[in-house]
Amino acid sequence: MKIKKLLKKNEIYFRTVTSLLLGLMAVIVAYNSNRIAKEQTRIAKEQTKINYFENTPDFQLTREYIRDSIGYVNETQITVHKYGGKAKNISIQIQSYAHFEITDKDDNELIRYVHLYEFFDESHRTGENDGSIRYIRGFNNNRNFAQFARRMDAEITKKGYPYVFIKSLIIAKISYTDFLNEAKEEYYDISFGDGVLLRETDFRVNLFKSLKASPESISISKVEEIQKCLDIVLQKDKG
Repeated sequence: MKIKKLLKKNEIYFRTVTSLLLGLMAVIVAYNSNRIAKEQTRIAKEQTKINYFENTPDFQLTREYIRDSIGYVNETQITVHKYGGKAKNISIQIQSYAHFEITDKDDNELIRYVHLYEFFDESHRTGENDGSIRYIRGFNNNRNFAQFARRMDAEITKKGYPYVFIKSLIIAKISYTDFLNEAKEEYYDISFGDGVLLRETDFRVNLFKSLKASPESISISKVEEIQKCLDIVLQKDKG
């Protein structure tokens, strides 16, 4: 009877404590569920990253020089390599430029880029899905550029510029569809040796994209194009 009276006397207290305990247990369950959900989300994200990198192809570009029978480097060739990943509809575009660095008598520096065509005009697929997948070359392109640079150097010097430096700038664009069926683009500077992957904000990427709006293209194999290139470079200097 004493126990019954005690329970009845403290009924409100017990109900309150029970409610608190049940509420606390609910909070603990919800907290643990939330932690489990976050962990599962983290694991899913990590797995997505792993799947992405496993399925993303790694492109590498190399530029090599081809010597003739007497050892002179007449041509340069680009080889495109693909390793791993999944990619389809692979397209490769090459744009070549003459990079001019000119200083006048007052030490004012002029930097210009002029697009060149007929630098790389041959492209051959190897038929492979991995490893070397494409060879890109141009007939006597290295010899033609060397002759073009010498003529331009001489003509610009005649105009009174004491310092002239000319080199080639080669930019490659690789387009493909990835394993998620999304279109991808990658840009590389392949001017020397191995290709260097460029950020989207790099000026060389903007230079590649802006060509569509510019009609100023020069053939490196035609002597008569020298005057046209000279006018383009020095006319920009006057403007």
